[in-house]
Amino acid sequence: MSEIENNQDVIPLILFKNIGELSKKFRDHPDYEKIIDLANNFLNYDIHIVNLPIGTDLNKIVETFERINRTGEPLSIFELLTARLYKYKIKLRDLLEESKKKHSAINVIHPESILKVIALIRGKEPKRRNILELEPKNFEEDWKNACNSLENAYKRILDIKNGYGVLDFKKWVPYSTMIVPLAAMIHYVKKEKLENKSVYEKIDKWYWVSVFFNRYDQAVDTTSSDDFKAVKEWILNNKIPEFIQKLNINEIDLDVDKQSSSIYRGIINLITLKGALDFKTGQPPQFEKNKVQDDHIFPKSIYKENKIANRTIISTNQNKIDKRPSEYFKERIKELGEEKVKSILFTHLIPPEALHHLLNDNLEEFIKVRKLAIINEIKRKVC
Repeated sequence: MSEIENNQDVIPLILFKNIGELSKKFRDHPDYEKIIDLANNFLNYDIHIVNLPIGTDLNKIVETFERINRTGEPLSIFELLTARLYKYKIKLRDLLEESKKKHSAINVIHPESILKVIALIRGKEPKRRNILELEPKNFEEDWKNACNSLENAYKRILDIKNGYGVLDFKKWVPYSTMIVPLAAMIHYVKKEKLENKSVYEKIDKWYWVSVFFNRYDQAVDTTSSDDFKAVKEWILNNKIPEFIQKLNINEIDLDVDKQSSSIYRGIINLITLKGALDFKTGQPPQFEKNKVQDDHIFPKSIYKENKIANRTIISTNQNKIDKRPSEYFKERIKELGEEKVKSILFTHLIPPEALHHLLNDNLEEFIKVRKLAIINEIKRKVC
């Protein structure tokens, strides 16, 4: 403080309230006029105030605040709740940073997802209004439970042997939003000590049905809440959810070509779960995650076929580019033998009989048998 007091370039804020004292202190300063102008500007600065009556609905307050702040940085629900909970000595940002150190999932997902899980486990639909009204009581305990459950859900999604086959969460997860209801379901069965093979099979079936029937394309918060309730009812009373009872496997669109499609990504995940051995090296994709790419079986440059039935994942694309299947797979047979090539193709949901169509460059027949193999694999997950 003594250094500050003796520094002629430092203006004590308290002097701004007394222009006379300010003038005495800085009258010999070379920037005297600038200092006086600065003080006057500070004292005459207009502060705009919006008065809201006591008892104004919280949602209305938030809307008003956001409208005023529209030209500034947009505020998320997480930031708004951070401000609301601060007076209860709940420091949301500190909780988030601590959780990031403990859980991989929290570094990947949006922090709002944690709040949505808390809403679900408290029996509320994870909509904006309900999140903003989350009560401070037991908040830190629920936060911890939500983070633990999200980590468990994240690991299940990334499990390429017994989980959902997502090699890269950001690139290949069908719906990132599904981690919220999945986490809530996992929290529920652990808390209620209901864990067993049958229960997890029901959760798995819910997951795959939702992926292949585009259930999280819209109304995500409502669907999350409805699904959480429906799966709990299924676990407790064996009441199969209506959306599972009414599913029609023939409605699945196997002609999708957009990599962002949940069906497209779901099929890539099934291929990963099957093993997805690289055509050339015979190695599984997890050994070279950084090189794995989604590729055409019949080259796009020649056949112009971009649909999922002509796609798979490989890690050594360079030797395959623009080669017709007959040329490429004859080379693989010469190197590895026909049976080994068939076994590798099988890990890509390409049945043994499809090799004949590959060796004859018969795209149409190949697509037919590949679609059948894919649909049969989906049936194993949803039927």
